[in-house]
Amino acid sequence: MINKTAGLLLSLALLAGIAEATEERFQVIRTTTPSPEGGFTERFLVLADTNCFSFTPGPGASVKALAQKGNIEISFNDGRIPIAMQVVSRDMSLPLDAARIQQQLRSRYPDAQITPILDSNSGLGDGFGFRLDYTTQAKARVILLTFTVPFPGGIITISQTALDEKHLAKHYVFGQLLNSLTTEKLKVAAPTAAAK
Repeated sequence: MINKTAGLLLSLALLAGIAEATEERFQVIRTTTPSPEGGFTERFLVLADTNCFSFTPGPGASVKALAQKGNIEISFNDGRIPIAMQVVSRDMSLPLDAARIQQQLRSRYPDAQITPILDSNSGLGDGFGFRLDYTTQAKARVILLTFTVPFPGGIITISQTALDEKHLAKHYVFGQLLNSLTTEKLKVAAPTAAAK
């Protein structure tokens, strides 16, 4: 049986296969905003090149930028399944559609049953969601959810791994995170002329 750490590694491996670029700048910043119900809501800003994303992981979450630029680990103190996120730039001349993403998934997981997720909306708009069912070399059954959403200049990919349907239902936080995603273009100041 795979544990939560192994599941996160599987998710990160998937992300590495979907996008093949790095950001010039990548930083994760924790912020808090007043909540209408009282108290504060924790949000995280992700600075990626000239784009700024924000999301709310929910109560009890820990967000960490990993050594590999563009990768984020979201874990939970109540034992829920970790989520892997990757933000990358890409060549906008290449099409990004469901068929291309499914082909990449099929290449990486040739024995998996791949099912499109019809309700693939996020706070950033429509995206491409898939569910993969497959068995590892250790004979463990794995359910892998992955969602990819484009933005101007790049993509965000989020994935979560579960062991079975019951495990998935108990730990599911995928939709909440997707719905909380927002993005805006950062304003970059024009360079000032050097003093003579």
